[in-house]
Amino acid sequence: ADGANSEAGNLISRMREIAVQGSSATLTTAQRTNLQTELDELLTEVSRIAANTEFNDTKLTDGTNGSISVQVGPNGTTKDLVSMSFGDLSLGTLGITSISVASTASSSAAITTVDTAINTVNSYAAQYGATQNRLDSNISNLENYNSNVQSAHSNIMDADYAYETAQYSKYQTQQQAAIAVLAQANLNRQSILKLLQ
Repeated sequence: ADGANSEAGNLISRMREIAVQGSSATLTTAQRTNLQTELDELLTEVSRIAANTEFNDTKLTDGTNGSISVQVGPNGTTKDLVSMSFGDLSLGTLGITSISVASTASSSAAITTVDTAINTVNSYAAQYGATQNRLDSNISNLENYNSNVQSAHSNIMDADYAYETAQYSKYQTQQQAAIAVLAQANLNRQSILKLLQ
């Protein structure tokens, strides 16, 4: 949605340039007609962007979906949801359904109308930026959380490994001691048998 908003903003900025050009009393009728043709094409493109920007079959900039919630945390609570708001780029919402540069007066009025649309698009951009920063912060937090969980898991596994190694050493020492005692006992029997012979 941010990319669509940015492109719509570029198109609307061009509309302002056209309105400023149209404010000049030195333009001929043919020049005004050419400016109006370009302006109409820009309006058509903004309308197309608004109608066709979508993600996963969800319209983002035509006003049908004002916001969606995105799961960003490890739990299923509302605290783990981020609400993302989408700006409505439709011509009616932006107030630019009919802009004319047919005269200097209509061109001056178009400047005011387009300035309002630019302010609206800029406010959408600010909202997208704030949401993006929030999501980036959440990603950093989740990466830190994941790192801490992996570290804790590693510490638990290391502690178990140390315990098992100690147990193994204990049992190995006990087994070696038992073998030594048996060997000594067998040696004593053989010595006694030799004395008796």
